[in-house]
Amino acid sequence: MLNNFHNMGTTNTDSGHDAISTGNYEDLENNGHVLPQYPSIFQNFLKSSGKPAEKAG
Repeated sequence: MLNNFHNMGTTNTDSGHDAISTGNYEDLENNGHVLPQYPSIFQNFLKSSGKPAEKAG
């Protein structure tokens, strides 16, 4: 059971995906045109492994 859940206002898909993959909440436009300020776990994986981008998925 999840007892410590807080909704910080309007729920947008892009902001939610950003929070899950970066660990930081940002109020992003929900159109996919803005990159998050912080690197995601996938970007960190690519940087540390040296693998090509198609291997992050």
